[in-house]
Amino acid sequence: MSKNAFFVGAMVVSSLAGTVASANWGLKYEVSTDGITWKPVVAAAPLAQVHFRMSAYFDIGTKVQTADGIGDAVVFSRFTGQQQITGMVAGDVIGSMQRLTPQGNSALLTVSGNLIGGTSVTSFATNLLLNLNPYIASPLTETAILRGVVTVGTDATTRTLVVKNNVFGVGTSMPGLRFYSSLSGSSLLAAAPIDTAARSDILGTILVSDGSSCPPVDSITASGGGTTQPSQSIAIHAVADDAVFYIWTKGGSDLSNSVRQQGVYTSTLSISDPFPSDAGTYEVRVYDACGNQTMSGPVVVTVVCGADLSRNGVVDDTDFILFGAAYSQLECPGSQCAGDLNVDGLVDDADFVLFAAEYSDFTCPS
Repeated sequence: MSKNAFFVGAMVVSSLAGTVASANWGLKYEVSTDGITWKPVVAAAPLAQVHFRMSAYFDIGTKVQTADGIGDAVVFSRFTGQQQITGMVAGDVIGSMQRLTPQGNSALLTVSGNLIGGTSVTSFATNLLLNLNPYIASPLTETAILRGVVTVGTDATTRTLVVKNNVFGVGTSMPGLRFYSSLSGSSLLAAAPIDTAARSDILGTILVSDGSSCPPVDSITASGGGTTQPSQSIAIHAVADDAVFYIWTKGGSDLSNSVRQQGVYTSTLSISDPFPSDAGTYEVRVYDACGNQTMSGPVVVTVVCGADLSRNGVVDDTDFILFGAAYSQLECPGSQCAGDLNVDGLVDDADFVLFAAEYSDFTCPS
């Protein structure tokens, strides 16, 4: 087997994760070779120009506390903070900065070395709105805030540039991100999400190389897979010599980090609080220093005992109460819904049939 052999395996480990998944929100950084098609990672050679942009995003169901009460976030309102691009060397230059929101402080676009923007208080952008009604009916879950260009210098040193947040606004008057709430109506009240632990930034990566030294991943071996239940967690591992970047996929679609799902851009993907919707086929795409891509074989994950909504290893009266609350709501408010056992986006009679079967069994299979 080649030294570049690539192994993927999955194992199930015990978990003390909570019973409810928090809606995810944060900053999303993307890169592009043409300024049109945006990706989480691109390859670039010396003297290339690479576009980057930053957006605010949130999952449907993200809760916002305002003076009117607790409502769902419907659209980005304000950002404060400073960005950075790590891994730059002498000759790499940031320029062509542009604000993409209607309002903002000029410090938002100030460039100093590898830093973009001023302090958490003076560097901000806002999304001016006159009417929330369109957004309440159809939430705007992602809004671009700024963009710019990195001009790669002549240095042919292989390096990885990462576009990410440096300083995030804090405090009651200047939190890092604010969103308008569905309860604020015409008053346009806005606030930060309630669950600050749910923040998960999505980073942009630029792989710089002159193409002269890029050992490929020329042999791939995939193994593992497994069965888990809500009271456990999932860890899927990858090993690949000479890999400099990873992106995990599920069912052919790229994943992103969230409260329950971490390590999407690393060699280990972990999923806590498994839902029935987490079942499926996982693969990882790896990149060498020149941006060449290699895909692993599939790892299949099966989730059993989805009716264990309380994540305690049994299906009991506590789960019955939780399912009843979800059933009365019918539609799933976010990307995950614990009571949606058949993964069709609803909690309805079909799910009740599945729940009743597991409720009568009481214990979850090992």
